[in-house]
Amino acid sequence: MNTFQLVIASNGYDSYTMLIYMDGKIQWVQAEVKDNIPELAAQAGFDSGQQNYPALVLPNSGFPEASNWDK
Repeated sequence: MNTFQLVIASNGYDSYTMLIYMDGKIQWVQAEVKDNIPELAAQAGFDSGQQNYPALVLPNSGFPEASNWDK
């Protein structure tokens, strides 16, 4: 299991987030292959739900390098 802390700060106009992973504690980034179909690697990001604001995706999201998020 991967665990992290999420910190959200806002002044009512601007908002900031921080994902905090313990160093070396990302246990997995991709599920096991099922029926010879590989699963995508872990993905993370933020989406306001409003079409006029694009989603923000974390670097390496969807790739095996997502295991570096704790660094």
